[in-house]
Amino acid sequence: MQQAMAGGNDLLDAMEKIVAEAKATKLESWFCAECNEELELVSERLGMGTTQAVLFSLLFNAAGDQVTLDDLAKSVGCSKMRFLRWPNEFEQLAEDDWIVCRQRSSDEREYYVPQEIIEALCKEGRYTPPCKKGLTCADLLGELEALFDRRENDSLTYENLVKRVEKLLDDNNELLFVKVLRGYGLREEDRMLLLLFCSIYGNNYDDSIRYHQLEDLFDRRHWRRHKSALMDGSHILLEAKLVEYKPSEGFMDREAFKLTNMAKRELLGEIKTPRTSECDKLQTISPETIKAKRLYYNEAEERQVRELGELLEEKQYADIRQRLRDTGFRTGFACLFYGAPGTGKTETALQLAKATGREVLQINMSEIKSMWVGESEKNIQGVFDVYRAKVANCERAPILLFNEADGIISTRMSGATHAVDKMENTMQNIILQEMETLDGIMIATTNLAENIDKAFERRFLYKIHFGKPSAEAKAHIWREMIPDLDEAQAMELAKRYDFSGGQIENVARLYAIDRILHGACSDPVACLASYCEAERPNNGGRRRVGFV
Repeated sequence: MQQAMAGGNDLLDAMEKIVAEAKATKLESWFCAECNEELELVSERLGMGTTQAVLFSLLFNAAGDQVTLDDLAKSVGCSKMRFLRWPNEFEQLAEDDWIVCRQRSSDEREYYVPQEIIEALCKEGRYTPPCKKGLTCADLLGELEALFDRRENDSLTYENLVKRVEKLLDDNNELLFVKVLRGYGLREEDRMLLLLFCSIYGNNYDDSIRYHQLEDLFDRRHWRRHKSALMDGSHILLEAKLVEYKPSEGFMDREAFKLTNMAKRELLGEIKTPRTSECDKLQTISPETIKAKRLYYNEAEERQVRELGELLEEKQYADIRQRLRDTGFRTGFACLFYGAPGTGKTETALQLAKATGREVLQINMSEIKSMWVGESEKNIQGVFDVYRAKVANCERAPILLFNEADGIISTRMSGATHAVDKMENTMQNIILQEMETLDGIMIATTNLAENIDKAFERRFLYKIHFGKPSAEAKAHIWREMIPDLDEAQAMELAKRYDFSGGQIENVARLYAIDRILHGACSDPVACLASYCEAERPNNGGRRRVGFV
């Protein structure tokens, strides 16, 4: 639309005169001569032809009401045939955004002047269309949503929609979104469909897009072709891995679609969505903040942990991933650390991260699980989206740590009927699918190995069992925690108490508190023995907790 020039009430006066003359003359052929001066003023001021000025004035007089050609004919007192002579004029007014044209039925349209234009012309005698240049990616998606809504409401033809979208993209071609979109080299219809997917997800965060949300974009013939290709998997957006079927209960639902993680990353990296805000549900631990700690293992654990540590050294890790990729294997490393509480599973993951210079993204499952059904699934998907982005943007792939993952990797419920059970199953299915395409390092720790779902068990490449430490390992831990002990004293405690490293640490902390409060103990083994007895479950005793 050409920008309206400045003016006052003379514009409204001129339009009022045009409407009055149109009604008085019933739009006879000599009508224009009766208000030639007013037509010239409206035409010049609003940048439109004289016939368009007449039609616009009549529609403006309807005060925003949606009217048909029959309504216009009745208001003027002429036949509908008179208005049928000007289809191009109506179309041009709609294309220039002076009016909205909506398909009311297969053979009838209705028209109206947008309220913002009415208000602007009444107040200022001019209308300046909002600037659509220099938009952010989020603003651009908002504009696209408005255009697609108009198309859905039949107030835009497909051809006009394409013109407006292309103009919008041209005016904002500096955006990464626009550059990436055009870099795909898609045909017009496929590009428009991808833009609709981006609009639905970017504005509503909808990861389950169904056919009814897409079908109004095209006419019936073209939509049938697109729908058929989407259903049989041959559509270019599926083949290019920009769109994929939505997983449901472990299967691909061909009735629902979502943008792929690649498309979200490449196209929508400029906007903050709930997926990127999932960082709030991840505790990021840098390797520099992890305190170095000497860990003691049994022989089998020692060998497995050492091998895993060597694999995660960056040079070795990159080489192995490349070789796996060259031979067609998956490149992700999913590791399961399982065993009794306090055996060093979590600490081992942290020490591996420190030794190999990798960040740890630790998942807080209490934050992930939402009280709202459906949100937990989005949250867990968001975690993997965030992790994937981290892998793409970091020199070294971070470690994704599912700590105490018992409730996530346990056996799935068959025939789940309750909403919560279905939610748990869906979350597990999402994790299983993500493990299939994992490009990074995932470590899950659990105390309940016997409950692990077989599907999860198959997807863990490395499985390390953390057993209770041997007497020699326990003696080392005792001396590491309490350097005042000699070898004999440490071995005595190690043999007497079958404790995990975590239990030994509890006792050592209580002993340290006791020394702070009461000074050094004359018989450290006896003093420690009292705490060890209290540490044993169901012993009926009471802890001293440093007090007498």
